[in-house]
Amino acid sequence: MTLTLQIAVVAALLIVGGLSALALAAWDFDRRYPPRNESGPRD
Repeated sequence: MTLTLQIAVVAALLIVGGLSALALAAWDFDRRYPPRNESGPRD
């Protein structure tokens, strides 16, 4: 593998990892702090 290709692969992995970590954090935040208008039970 050339150095440029290695850098591209590492950058892609970092981007994908960062995005998945952000998505997971946002999902966890939504679960822990539900929006005010959806906090009550739906009957």
